Amino acid sequence: MANSFQSEAGNPELALISELAENIVYRLRGCDDVMVRKTIREVYREFCHETKCLTADRIIELVPHQAEYQVSAKFGGVVTEIRTVALNGTHLRNGIQYRVENGVHPTIVLSPQYVFYPPEAHRLERLPEATLMRIPPKLFVKAVEVPGMESEKAPRWFIDRHGDAIVCGVLARLYSMQGRAWSDNAKASEERIRYENAKSETRMFKEVPAGGHFIDTSEVL
Repeated sequence: MANSFQSEAGNPELALISELAENIVYRLRGCDDVMVRKTIREVYREFCHETKCLTADRIIELVPHQAEYQVSAKFGGVVTEIRTVALNGTHLRNGIQYRVENGVHPTIVLSPQYVFYPPEAHRLERLPEATLMRIPPKLFVKAVEVPGMESEKAPRWFIDRHGDAIVCGVLARLYSMQGRAWSDNAKASEERIRYENAKSETRMFKEVPAGGHFIDTSEVL
């Protein structure tokens, strides 16, 4: 079940989610830097898990005779969902043209008619001419990821787009701690509202594109 000959599409510029600490520490008098950093990781993971907004694309060049292709995470976590699979620009249907086997790394299993067979396979296996291809086709895969518990890797676009929400979530957690120099229930409540609103808006944006009209483009990818 090798996944060699794979190349990744749209490799994003990576950054560290912990760089958001500079927007947090000055508001929390006496809070240890390690606590701030660990809370950033926790909120980053929670935000991605609840909104499913952390996605990554890949382009996989099919290997002769191989039907199975593993999809591993790009950002130090796990793949939780295979959202899109397309072959040479044609959208494939889950459960009909491919299936996904879950595991540490989800595996895409192509239906037999989409397995790549080079021309020389004809005389060896007596395959129909229609299944033979001279150039290996490419599989486009969009996957949803959740970062690991200790992961700080994040695409730059994620920090630019969702950094404010992560900061609100971290402040909400730390302000709500009791008996600390930085404890503040009123501020905790304010930041929690901002954080929850940001998650709701992110989920809504994922489901309904700009303009408010959902357009099914699955057949024209």
